[in-house]
Amino acid sequence: MDKAKINGYDLEYSVKGAKSENWVVFIHGSVFEDMFVPVMSNSALSDYSILHYHRSGYGDSDYNKSSPPSINELSSECLNLMKSLDIERAHIVSHSYAGLIALQAAVDDPKKVHSLTLMEPPLAGFVTDGEEFGKKLENSFNLYQQGKKFESLDSFLKVVFEGTEDYRKIIDTQLGDKAFDKALSILDTLFQLEFPALLKWRFDTDNAKSMKLPILSVRGSDSATFFKQVNLLLQTWFPHLETLDVPNASHILHMQDPDLVAKGLESFFSRHPI
Repeated sequence: MDKAKINGYDLEYSVKGAKSENWVVFIHGSVFEDMFVPVMSNSALSDYSILHYHRSGYGDSDYNKSSPPSINELSSECLNLMKSLDIERAHIVSHSYAGLIALQAAVDDPKKVHSLTLMEPPLAGFVTDGEEFGKKLENSFNLYQQGKKFESLDSFLKVVFEGTEDYRKIIDTQLGDKAFDKALSILDTLFQLEFPALLKWRFDTDNAKSMKLPILSVRGSDSATFFKQVNLLLQTWFPHLETLDVPNASHILHMQDPDLVAKGLESFFSRHPI
């Protein structure tokens, strides 16, 4: 991957696909920085220019350890990387935690965000099951503090990928059998950067309700009740919301059926060309 100096720190990225003005920017979720590779590599997206980058704390992307970036700063990171690559406008695709970054980016610079794809963002503070979801993740954090990294990661993934018992097999198949071990080294980023940023993030729902850009919600049929509530919330925030249902899938949906997700994205992009 290439590197760019963004907000004072090295950020690694790659540009793939066709050389066109139809840009798609993928923002990965927690733990697995290459989780979108199976989707990005699909031939359905071959006519698009694709920007894939590793967020702060992932891969060789650095950040200020003494002052971990907030959600707002992670939004700035994405937007400034686009600016450095002369990407004037793009479809933004996000999974889970990255959905918060994508929403913030749409508020911070609506001229750069042509459309949003949200794959079950963890909007815990806005739904009834959010508190219970947070308590489950707190157990994962406690295991991390005890130095039990394997148990912590396993606990975390069982919570977020509830509805798919064989999540480990899916990860190994799509990302390689070293992906889980690599994820163990990311736990510091998850618990020392992302958790604090999530707790501090304040999102103005009036801003959300004023958004008129095309928005796609991708949802798994077997996802936890928490994520189902989030999808209903998105429908109230965005009456024009479009949905893509992934059958027999949970929160790991983009790795369970990358072909369906890629084709669904292409269909959405083609309905809302840049």
